[in-house]
Amino acid sequence: MSGRRIELDGENVEKGGQQFVSGRGLFNDGYTRVHRVEPHGFASMPIKGAKAFLLQPNGDADQA
Repeated sequence: MSGRRIELDGENVEKGGQQFVSGRGLFNDGYTRVHRVEPHGFASMPIKGAKAFLLQPNGDADQA
């Protein structure tokens, strides 16, 4: 499993108890509606410019 670091753009969406974020990668590749996993009982909203690490199963960026 490989990964990729992205910078979040501050767009946070909560839907059905789940949180989704968006951002841009190193080569300006865009990621939208990425599911953000939070520990049980913990609540936060990442700010614009925060860094995130995406896991890519089988090294496939489409599955990040």
